[in-house]
Amino acid sequence: MTGGRGRLLPYLLVLPGVGWLVLFFAVPAVQLGAASLYDPAGSLTDGYAMTWAVGNYPAALRAYWPQFVRSFLYAGTATLIGVALGYPLAYAIARKAGRWRNLLLVCVVAPMFTSFLVRTLAWKTILSDTGWLVGALRAVHLLGPDGRLLATPAAVVAGLVYNFLPFLVLPLYASLERLDPRLLEAAGDLYAGPVRTFRRVTLPLSMPGLVAGVLLFFIPAAGDYVNAELLGAPNQYMVGNVIDSAYLVRLDYPQASALSFLLLAAVLVLVLGWLRRPRGLRRNRSRGSHRECRPAGLALAGRALGAGGRAAGARLPVPADRRRRRAVVQPAVESAVVRLPRVHAGQLAASVRGGRAV
Repeated sequence: MTGGRGRLLPYLLVLPGVGWLVLFFAVPAVQLGAASLYDPAGSLTDGYAMTWAVGNYPAALRAYWPQFVRSFLYAGTATLIGVALGYPLAYAIARKAGRWRNLLLVCVVAPMFTSFLVRTLAWKTILSDTGWLVGALRAVHLLGPDGRLLATPAAVVAGLVYNFLPFLVLPLYASLERLDPRLLEAAGDLYAGPVRTFRRVTLPLSMPGLVAGVLLFFIPAAGDYVNAELLGAPNQYMVGNVIDSAYLVRLDYPQASALSFLLLAAVLVLVLGWLRRPRGLRRNRSRGSHRECRPAGLALAGRALGAGGRAAGARLPVPADRRRRRAVVQPAVESAVVRLPRVHAGQLAASVRGGRAV
């Protein structure tokens, strides 16, 4: 009885999460897909008839493909900027902050204590034509007399970076904080420079946090509409603004549902394609070199041995002086050989039959 309960326990622990996903993701997704196939001639007052109107999808895509392209362009640009800003920040907090680590983490998370809308409105005030930032840029002639920051693509991308940056920094910090510092020291002892150490040790070991952070950043940024609404102009509207208008202003539910389903499908295709690419690269590398399948620190050690330590009895270089990075190659201790006295085969057989020890 106890064994049966033990086998069922993992499934019972997963059950609440599965129920949550089914109730608040699977069921709304099915309803959204059904609404996207309604008759576009219907209305909210007269009702919508299920006519399996598949033509809603190509019609919506033909009408609003610029907004789709703009959404992924803004989200991709914001994600790249977020990685360029978030990775050094997460690395500094995890490896260099010391006793200031908790304070810096609070500073990263503190903007999320306020509403998303309030934070975006604050950026609208900062980037306004009468704000201090525009005045300072005009004073140093980086903006013309009629130049502006608000209602531009740069303002929308800046808002996306600011609002979603904590979702990228926190997973990166979790991965970098668990990084064993002895691996970095070993890479330095094996004469790897800072760039090579980062490329071969730090970056591969922090890749799970980087992948999680990029997904948490890119997915909501692609469907966002608040930043484009408050910081942009109609020329900067994203597909989220079109869906919002179709649902709440034009009351065109079939088209809004079709646009939502297309956005969901496009994000899934991009994310799955991006996630599957590193696996294929790892498989290709493993066919060419067996050493690439090992952890980064061991791969560096293998290359060091392969370059200068293939002589018989060579061990890993042990640093004598860490400041000068000198190495001493210690010869391996010869294996001990136990020499037994020669025993004739007949004597051995007789001793075995007689039960006597040799």
